[in-house]
Amino acid sequence: MGQSMVYAMGMPSFNQFNSNDQSILFKTYGFLIYFLRCIRDITPQGLFFPNGLFIDSKFLKLIYGDLADEMIRFAQEFQEMEMEETDLAVFIVASFYQNLIPEFQKVTGFKAGEKLMGVCALYRNILEYQMVKHGEETPTQNPVAQEESSS
Repeated sequence: MGQSMVYAMGMPSFNQFNSNDQSILFKTYGFLIYFLRCIRDITPQGLFFPNGLFIDSKFLKLIYGDLADEMIRFAQEFQEMEMEETDLAVFIVASFYQNLIPEFQKVTGFKAGEKLMGVCALYRNILEYQMVKHGEETPTQNPVAQEESSS
């Protein structure tokens, strides 16, 4: 989770928020960052770490309960989207800067609600642009695929 904090601190726009608001954002979305950063390493067998460590799906279920099944299902669906690294990075940032409901802002003392709305809109627009751009790139643009389809 420490790496997720370092990742969050390096995100664009993070330094626009005061330290209390940064803390609230991280406490709210820190696990989401962690999960999305390792989403490509989650399989029905478990979680594979880049350093070679592995957590079997049975242990994931012990740790996360029913959430483990949802994590695995979501990871599989996400992997089917075949996002590039840049798309995933924008998706993580857009997910981190989700709007907080006013009641939550009041209870937690979050002060930068309007700023968060603007940052959220910015990264959602960037993500939508990325997804539309990739939607326009079809396999038929590959010369090999074009040759095979014309034969």
